[in-house]
Amino acid sequence: FLIKRKEFKKNLQKKYSFLAACNFISNGFKLSLGFISDILFGIIEVLDILKSLPRRKSPPLLDCSY
Repeated sequence: FLIKRKEFKKNLQKKYSFLAACNFISNGFKLSLGFISDILFGIIEVLDILKSLPRRKSPPLLDCSY
């Protein structure tokens, strides 16, 4: 009975270390995804700000008024 219990404990520890590794990897993945999305949203915000700034008139490339 004692031997089985020790083996059971060993198996449990193996299982838990595997789960911990999976958890660590998935948390790291979530963090990196959050970081990437923050960067993307920052870029989008900067582009929106640049769009909303008043620009000086650039000469029209194709002037079809005549």
